[in-house]
Amino acid sequence: MSDVGEKQQAIRINFFKEFQKLLESISWSGDLISIAEANIGLDTGYNHIIFPSGIQEITVAFEKWLDDQMLEQLFVLDKPKKIRDQIALALEIRISGVK
Repeated sequence: MSDVGEKQQAIRINFFKEFQKLLESISWSGDLISIAEANIGLDTGYNHIIFPSGIQEITVAFEKWLDDQMLEQLFVLDKPKKIRDQIALALEIRISGVK
């Protein structure tokens, strides 16, 4: 990955972390995007550079990032024996965040 690509990826991750934090107290909206940009020091509208397809791309990429976070956490935890307990653990991590 190029330096520019790595920089953009780092900005996306910071954006998602801020987005996740803000979603605890602010509902999903266009304002949420602007607030997240401002909180991490981006110019207003910078999301159009890192997500050129707009809100749809933000939504899909954010969901994938959350899934990746869940999988990383599951990888380091002891795996329950029963499949329903594995599913419950995955859902708990996915919904509430850090286990």
